[in-house]
Amino acid sequence: MAIKTTLFFPFNDYSFSLIDYVKKINGDFVVASCKGTGLIGRDVAYSVNMPDIGVNVLDIADVSWNQITDFVILNPGDNLALYKQIKKVYILAKENKITIHDLTGYFDTKIKQKKDNESFSPRPISPIEKPIIYISGIFDSIHNSLISLNLKFYLKEAGYNSKIMTYNKNLKYSNDIIFDSSFLEKPEKLYFTQYKLYEQIKRLDDDMNVDLIIVQVPGGFSQLNNYVFNDFGIYFAFLNNLIRPDYLIVSLPYDFIDRDMVKEIEDVSESKYNKKIDAFVVNNGYWRFGEGTTLSSQPKDTYLPFSLLDSIKEDDMYTINYSELVDSIINVLGEYDDR
Repeated sequence: MAIKTTLFFPFNDYSFSLIDYVKKINGDFVVASCKGTGLIGRDVAYSVNMPDIGVNVLDIADVSWNQITDFVILNPGDNLALYKQIKKVYILAKENKITIHDLTGYFDTKIKQKKDNESFSPRPISPIEKPIIYISGIFDSIHNSLISLNLKFYLKEAGYNSKIMTYNKNLKYSNDIIFDSSFLEKPEKLYFTQYKLYEQIKRLDDDMNVDLIIVQVPGGFSQLNNYVFNDFGIYFAFLNNLIRPDYLIVSLPYDFIDRDMVKEIEDVSESKYNKKIDAFVVNNGYWRFGEGTTLSSQPKDTYLPFSLLDSIKEDDMYTINYSELVDSIINVLGEYDDR
């Protein structure tokens, strides 16, 4: 009897975070891409230069449609050239009567959210009661989606339900919330955008099944220098002015493990946003503030003092101890736990 499974296509680095999450909650799926991507036959983690997670990328031409029950059309991010190939595979899926879940918004979809203007009527802004975690970065990075989904998974393991607000449309599959288009795509009067964002967050705040809200902030955390503008940090500033986070995580590229750089980023956060950074993630290394800056890395599972950072090998940076990070979050947000 043929094994029935779900197909995710077209895979690229933009969708790695979702595949990593799906692997944790359900192993019954296959991932495919097109020839010429350099990904065929490789583990999906190769796309983001990380250790294998045990999921290889198939050539879409080799997929056996009689084994597929569901076809998830992955959003390829900025790789618009893939849409022509997506359409061909979409037609094949329709011919084979496969259930289609479209994360791009261009085809049929089984995963829908309310339209931007549906039932929109501004209401008085009241405080958000549930704790909010912001995830930002020195650059807008695919690692931010990976951090968000891993936090969601490990918070669930710890007994906390969370929802993510994100610009990564692939996270519709994980039942998370995509920013209203007025925030990123359709410029409107600022107060309309503000109300719509507030309404999205408030709906999560009112949801009895949500304990924490994770916001994946688009764009860079702040302007880096006179050459790297990072959207001038406008998205973070807008969200921070609307609703300040209770816990702030900032991701850094590996090359930015530098005492002066970290101190400068801390100063920007406190002076510009009036918020202390609670944790740094370096690729997938975890920096914790409190009694000095420390780094937790696997498989050693040890904390290294700031003075030893220069001796860390690149391989040490790949696996974050999310259980430790979740413990830190729960500790900081402990006053919200009234269960």
